[in-house]
Amino acid sequence: MCGAGHNLRLILAALRLYCARIGLSVQKVIAALIAHSLNNRPACG
Repeated sequence: MCGAGHNLRLILAALRLYCARIGLSVQKVIAALIAHSLNNRPACG
């Protein structure tokens, strides 16, 4: 069972690196989508 904890730590570290790498591009995409939806919102009244 000791090996499972070590593997889990390695997996979490790899996920952290992966998320850090794609996090910036995901932020850009989300910001662009939000700006796009705000610009295309029908004017009220």
